Amino acid sequence: MDKKLEPMHSTIAELGETVTQVITMMGGYKKTFRGVKTNSFLVGEYSHFETTDGRKVMIRTENILIIEVTKE
Repeated sequence: MDKKLEPMHSTIAELGETVTQVITMMGGYKKTFRGVKTNSFLVGEYSHFETTDGRKVMIRTENILIIEVTKE
């Protein structure tokens, strides 16, 4: 369980209220998330964010290699 979650204050919000993210994880697995709310990011042991269709996504932060973010 996360000890402390910190809001992720970053330049991602400058792209708008929602973005598309392509997350590349260990082993080369890629997952695309559309409609990611830029004000919903929390970072701790797990990275959390929400999408416009109501999903809450949690990914173990240490498994992330790269996150590509594009404006919608």
